[in-house]
Amino acid sequence: MENSKIKDALQGIIFRLQDAEKGYEEIIAASSNSALNSWLQKYASERHDMHKVLEGYVVELGGSPEVDTTILGSIHRMFIDIKINNTSADNEFNAIVDEVERGSTMLIDEYNKVIGEVEMPAKYIATLVQQRDHIQAEVNSLTALKDDFNVVAV
Repeated sequence: MENSKIKDALQGIIFRLQDAEKGYEEIIAASSNSALNSWLQKYASERHDMHKVLEGYVVELGGSPEVDTTILGSIHRMFIDIKINNTSADNEFNAIVDEVERGSTMLIDEYNKVIGEVEMPAKYIATLVQQRDHIQAEVNSLTALKDDFNVVAV
């Protein structure tokens, strides 16, 4: 196992988690949907906790985790802000859920890539699998909520 490769892989996920945390916080600030904002606050807190665990692993490996978001994340947040500001209140819920789902899918793909391609200690893999599965369960739950919302709205 190559420590530098593991640290780089974990740092990539840390960046994505920080992007998600920041994105959720920005959506909450722009959204008028209090029920959805409660979910997003929970997700932001969870993403924060997740990247803190991975930062601890980077430190264990002798590294210094970077605490920052990415340019891609910044662009995605700008896109979300524009989308929310140009969406009617009736369609805001669906627009936000679509973007959360899109970002979460990218995050899950990053987890899958690291899990499948980077040799690392079993406890790191177990943590990554647990975090990935938790994110997937949240996406499934939020998608089901969106489906229920759309049935009621019809």
